[in-house]
Amino acid sequence: MHPQSQKTDIVNLPTTSPAFQLNRMVMKKLQKALEADPEVDLASKIPSSYAVRLAERKSEGCHEKDFPSKCPTIDVSLFPNDVRHLLDGNTLATVLFPLSESVQGLIGSDHNHNESSLAYSVRKLVEKSEVVWKPEIGKHKIVLKCSPSIALKIIRNMDNFTEYTTLQYLEEHKPTIPAPRPLGLIRIGRCFLVFMSLVHGTTLEAVWPKLDDSLKRFIQEQLNNIFIELRSLTRPSNMPLGGVAGEGCQDLRRHVRRTTEPIWTTEDFDNWQFSNPHFGSPIYIKTLRSLCPPLLQKHVLSHNDLRPDNIMVKLEGGQYRVTGIIDWKYSGFYPEYYESTKVMNGLSTNEDSDWYLFIPECISPLRNTEKWLLDALWWKHVE
Repeated sequence: MHPQSQKTDIVNLPTTSPAFQLNRMVMKKLQKALEADPEVDLASKIPSSYAVRLAERKSEGCHEKDFPSKCPTIDVSLFPNDVRHLLDGNTLATVLFPLSESVQGLIGSDHNHNESSLAYSVRKLVEKSEVVWKPEIGKHKIVLKCSPSIALKIIRNMDNFTEYTTLQYLEEHKPTIPAPRPLGLIRIGRCFLVFMSLVHGTTLEAVWPKLDDSLKRFIQEQLNNIFIELRSLTRPSNMPLGGVAGEGCQDLRRHVRRTTEPIWTTEDFDNWQFSNPHFGSPIYIKTLRSLCPPLLQKHVLSHNDLRPDNIMVKLEGGQYRVTGIIDWKYSGFYPEYYESTKVMNGLSTNEDSDWYLFIPECISPLRNTEKWLLDALWWKHVE
């Protein structure tokens, strides 16, 4: 290329765009880290929310005037009370993870389609898809059945890709785990659309009250085998704790708390948990921590939100077979005791579901009794 042409190209770069400003900020951070340590792992210095924030800023930088032929809108009157109405009026679709061939065929799109036509095709697909699940309260997400084999989860303001990257990791490293297969992820406006394989069946929550103890034990055994296999995946030495793509650790209490820096050891994870703002005095917290059993440096792949709502089952031959574990948004590599402290999150003092008496053995609090009791006591004092 002629030197003058190169200069012209540089001058014409969108140096005031929101996306450029984010990239410049990230580059400054990387440069500073490199100057401090020439052998630094630069990947660990990139914010875990970078991809989401970049997509947001790209959307901010695009305006209707850039697209003279505006796409037709969908009929939002069909669903005024859920997240789908937010898709109306948005003419751009940003592909964050490539769409599978099956999804491309479903929406009649390919790699040659522009962002505008892709958005329209996806919105039309949403309009005709069947609702599988939506929350009783709130309009922040919904799950649709797009075809006999493809599901679509629409989430408003998704702040990380932990669920999607975990599904990718499982597909590559442990495909025998019954989890959805990731089929692509796009963004339209404030909505993130996650395509995945459809897990057939019904939730365990819907059928649990009708099961006798023998059927409940059969499900418990299946789940135990699944989680033994899941936990056979241990953290690679070059990967920090938390999400498999470097999203960091999450800890769900009254709110979800996330790490801002990589964590590599169980001790650092424990310190981070206890750094959560709390009502207890320093002496009280120090006393609690003195009761903690020895911390082992074994980190296993964990789901961290196992409950009947997230377990799919199907009736076959008079027994229910587990067909899938869903909702992996809090998953990642965590200390081996951590799943045991999370599996009882929904237990209340007036609990009437005996699900908690049939927790899979390998992740039962009985395996980590001291840590579970300490965590339960600590939780009461978290702000």
